[in-house]
Amino acid sequence: GKVLGRPDLPLDTRELCISALLAVLGTHTQLHSHLRGALNVGAPVACIRETLDIAGELLGEEARALVDATWDRVRTRFEESACS
Repeated sequence: GKVLGRPDLPLDTRELCISALLAVLGTHTQLHSHLRGALNVGAPVACIRETLDIAGELLGEEARALVDATWDRVRTRFEESACS
């Protein structure tokens, strides 16, 4: 709650910061939720992808693949719900 509660950063930026942190920590359930949050508050898909790519530079191949799989699930669901 300390990052989301900071008034000086836009909400989408806060969600991106949290997503990067969670990706590096390997907490994929929370990452899933915050990636959804980032999309829901209007963070551009390209910015989310770039954030995960930067965070992924700190990860091994297997951990990065898990982050990518989490992002693919979130993005696909988000895009499918937008078409409904």
